[in-house]
Amino acid sequence: MHVDVGVLNTPPTYPWPTFPFGTVRMTSTETKWSQIDKGGGNYDFSTLDQWRKLYQQNGNYDIIYTIYSVPTYISCNPSDSCSFGSSSDHTPGSCDPPTDLNPDGTGTDQTFKNFITAIANHVNSDSLPKIHRWEMWNEPNNFTLWNGTLAQLVRMAQDARSIILKIDPTAQMLTPTPVTTTDQSNPALNSPSGWMSAYLAAGGGQYADIFSFHGYVEPGHPVEGVFDVANQFQVVASGSDASKPIWDTELGYSTADISDPDLQAGWLARAYLLQPGLGVKRVTWFEYGATNFGTLYVPGIGLNAAGNAYGVLYGWLNGATPTGPCTSSGDVWTCDFTLSGGVAAQAVWDASLTCSGGNCTTSPFTPDPVYIKYEDLQGVLHTISGLTVQIGAKPILLKSL
Repeated sequence: MHVDVGVLNTPPTYPWPTFPFGTVRMTSTETKWSQIDKGGGNYDFSTLDQWRKLYQQNGNYDIIYTIYSVPTYISCNPSDSCSFGSSSDHTPGSCDPPTDLNPDGTGTDQTFKNFITAIANHVNSDSLPKIHRWEMWNEPNNFTLWNGTLAQLVRMAQDARSIILKIDPTAQMLTPTPVTTTDQSNPALNSPSGWMSAYLAAGGGQYADIFSFHGYVEPGHPVEGVFDVANQFQVVASGSDASKPIWDTELGYSTADISDPDLQAGWLARAYLLQPGLGVKRVTWFEYGATNFGTLYVPGIGLNAAGNAYGVLYGWLNGATPTGPCTSSGDVWTCDFTLSGGVAAQAVWDASLTCSGGNCTTSPFTPDPVYIKYEDLQGVLHTISGLTVQIGAKPILLKSL
C-alpha cells in the first residue's frame, strides 16, 4: 500500500487505513533523495522519521524505500523542469543524472554514495522500524523521472547495493521499476518488459534481489491488460533469473477513467487476482489518500467500495497459493487458488459487464460442483443453490468449504 502524506497533517486529512496490509512503499511521502539531501553533507530525516514512527504505531510493515529524484545542486541540468510539456511538481533537475556520474557509468558518483551511506546508517541506528527493501529508481522509462542512461542507473545500483549491504546484510535490493509509457524515443523501451530487457543486458540484474515493475494499463484499456503486462515482464525476469521474486510495486486506476464506485472495487480486485498465478509475489496499491488515482478513502465518508473491497481481497489472498495463471473463456475470467487449510477456491468475473448508480449487470455462470459457497466483494458468504451463480464486473470467490 502507498499511503499519502495527508496522514501526517495536523490534524490528519484522513486516518491510518483500517484494512490490513503488509508492505508500504515510500513514494508520495515527501522523502525523496532531493527532499532529504540539502547539500554540503546536510540531510533532513525528520519526515522520514515521522513515517517510521507512524508505521511503528500502526503495524508491522515491510518498508520499501525508493531511491530517486536527484537534488538540484548536483544535477547535470539544474534548470530542467522535468515536466516535458506537462504540469509537474518535480524538483528542477531531479530527472537528470548527477554531475559526478558520466553517461557511460564512470565517475566518482560520490554525492549519491554519500546520501546512500547517510540514509542507510540513519535507519539502522535507532529503535524505529528499519528499512530492508531498497528500490533503485522510480519509472526510469518515464522522462519526467529519469533522463539519464542505463549505464548510469546500473552504476548507481551497484554503488547502492555495496553500501547498503555492508550496513545491513539482511537488506534486499529491487530493480528500477519501469512502467508502460510512450515517453521513449525508442519504442522498445516503452513497456516494462522491454525496458527491463535492456537494463539486464546492461548488467543491472546482478545488483538486484527482486525484479520490480509497475502494472498500470493505459486509460481506457480494460484492467485485464494487467495480465499481459505482468506476463510479459515475468518472461523477461524469469528468463534472467527464475530464483528472484517479482513484485508489482505500483498499480491503481485513474478516477477520471474509472469513476463508478462498484467498477473501482471490481478493477482493484481483478488487478490483484490476475497476477499471483504469473509468479508476482506482491502488489502495492497506489494509493490510500489520493483523490485522482486508486482512491480508497473519501474524507467525511470513510472507505469507499474499493477500500472495503481491498480488505475483503486481503482475506482471500493472504496465505493463498495460485494453482496456475488465470484463464479466460470469452469475457469470463477464472483464477484458481488453494486457500490456507487446503480449501479449493476460484475467483470468477465477467469482464463484459458493468455497473452504474449502484446497479451491476450479471450473467449466469456454472461452477464446478466442488464449490458449495461463494463470497462477494462485500465480504458476504453465500451458499450455492442450483447449478449456476450470477457473476459480473466484480469478482466473487467460489469455495469448496
